[in-house]
Amino acid sequence: MIITIKISIPYEYCHESDDCYEAIVEVNENYKLKKLHLLIQEVLDFDDDHLFGFYLAASAHSHTTKQVLYSYGKPTNIKIGDLFPLPKGRKLFYLFDYGDEWIFQISNSRKKPFLAEKGVKYPQLMSEKGEKPVQYPDYNEDEDDMPFKIL
Repeated sequence: MIITIKISIPYEYCHESDDCYEAIVEVNENYKLKKLHLLIQEVLDFDDDHLFGFYLAASAHSHTTKQVLYSYGKPTNIKIGDLFPLPKGRKLFYLFDYGDEWIFQISNSRKKPFLAEKGVKYPQLMSEKGEKPVQYPDYNEDEDDMPFKIL
């Protein structure tokens, strides 16, 4: 079965809801979390050069109720199909780069799982909206723009 998921920046991190990035992707229900990480990296045009993890929580920063599903280097056999529908009151989050803390919410779309279409290669990106985040923004290295004075 194919599951349609939404990869989005959690609402609390968006300054203007119209600019919030989201991507709709169709994946096989047997897709494992490690592969989902690689897919998200590809969709976002991020470099895969930092640690990452997946966790269930009520919100992106609710540490007391967090359940870690995958942490870098610890193998897991959790598949997307095992997670949805999510437990009541829980959301699935993807944390990339524990320093910069890129946090994305992974949610199931309202579309029901469906049989794979013959000749279609999955996963497939269905749509994107909003401004795509930039992993390493270009900083103007002009002295006037520096937060400190170079001696």
